[in-house]
Amino acid sequence: TNIGFDSTALLFTSDHGEEFFDHGDLGHRPKPYDELIHVPLLAYSEAFESTTVHQTVSHVDLGPTVTDLLEGTNAENWRGQSLLPLLEPSPESEWDSHEYVLSELSHTSGYGGNINPNKAIISIITNDWKYIHNEQIDSRELYPRDAAEIEAYECAEEESIVEELRKIATDRLAEISKKEVDKGEISEDLREQLHQLGYIDE
Repeated sequence: TNIGFDSTALLFTSDHGEEFFDHGDLGHRPKPYDELIHVPLLAYSEAFESTTVHQTVSHVDLGPTVTDLLEGTNAENWRGQSLLPLLEPSPESEWDSHEYVLSELSHTSGYGGNINPNKAIISIITNDWKYIHNEQIDSRELYPRDAAEIEAYECAEEESIVEELRKIATDRLAEISKKEVDKGEISEDLREQLHQLGYIDE
C-alpha cells in the first residue's frame, strides 16, 4: 500500500535505553549513564533536509517541536525549544544551543514512585562534560563527553567545572518538592508484564 507522507511529520525516540552490564546490571535500572539515557531521536518530514544533528538536545524539546509544526503556541513554563531550526536549516534559522541538558530520577527501583529529593540522581550534560550528582549514595562523578563512562575523573582535578555543575544540580534539587504517589493496586497480569520488562523485581 502506498501511504503518502507529504503532510506528515514523524518523530521517533525512546524513553530509555538498556544496560548490558555496562555498569553492573542488565536492563534499565535507575541510572543516568549514556547506555540508558542517550537514546535515538529520528525526525522525518518532506520539509526536513537529510542531516545528522550534532547539537545536544533533550526530550523537553519535543513538545515545542510538535507545537511549532502545528503552528501553535508553547506554554510559558516549558523548558524546551523547538528543533525545527535544526531540521529545516535556513539563513533565518536560529537555535540557541542548550547550556546543559538535565536528566533526573528520584526512585531506587521499580516503575517510579514517590518523589523524594533525598533519593534524587541528577545528571548535567554540557558539550564537554557530564556530571552525575547522586543523593542516594552521596557520590559525584565527572566524565568528559568524548570518552566512555568507565572511569570518572577525580573531581578535585576539575574543581571549577565540578562546582559550576554542582550548583546547577543543587539548584534543581531545591526546586523538587517531596510528593507521595499512590500507585494503586495492580493486577497479577500487569505485575508479571512489569516484571518481564524489568520494572519490578517480583
